[in-house]
Amino acid sequence: MTSSEVNINDKLYEEWKSFLTSDRDDLRLAAVSAVLQVRDFSGMEECVRQGMVPLLAKNTGHPTVAVDALQALVHLSSNGPSANQCIQDLLETSGLNRMLEIVLSKPEEKRWNEKVNFAMSLLANMTRTEAGAVGLVGLSLPEEPVVRSEAASSFEGNNMPTKPTLDMLLARFLNPAFVQSDIQYEALEEAALDSNAEDPYQHFAAVLVNSTQTEAGRRFVLKIH
Repeated sequence: MTSSEVNINDKLYEEWKSFLTSDRDDLRLAAVSAVLQVRDFSGMEECVRQGMVPLLAKNTGHPTVAVDALQALVHLSSNGPSANQCIQDLLETSGLNRMLEIVLSKPEEKRWNEKVNFAMSLLANMTRTEAGAVGLVGLSLPEEPVVRSEAASSFEGNNMPTKPTLDMLLARFLNPAFVQSDIQYEALEEAALDSNAEDPYQHFAAVLVNSTQTEAGRRFVLKIH
């Protein structure tokens, strides 16, 4: 790549980054859409190198752009040699806390299922690393895991429950109220199933497996059985 091409490339990413902080929703969406259209590994690596991840992470709280920003982050953290750097950038920008806020939110917002599905996918990606697993599980867990009777009830009130993270995620995963009952899994191909938002907590199994990198996570899994 020539110096002029590098300069043009840098200007393009600067434009995308300015769009992601714009007051106009259409410009934010255009920038996120541009990231989603980057399919080659070198392009994804450049997105990460240019600092797109922290800005996309901030847009996960935007009322209009959130779903698309989450999808873009899943895209960058799932593919290519720069995926691990994307995960590290997410962890350094409090990505775990933000994803937990989303996955444990009440199902009242527009496109809630899609948001939770992508956020759970990001939790699965982030906990692939030891730092992510430790950050999710924390230093301690309760002596007993959540029981099925607790899992059958939804969280009430405006305050976040005080149960440890894995406990709360397991409760959501076991709660049939969050799953559309007429999903035809056998009719879905693997790629379609992965993006299916009618079962928003489908990626919990991957998060649980990844959590066993920690001693506390292994104890939790053993107690479930």
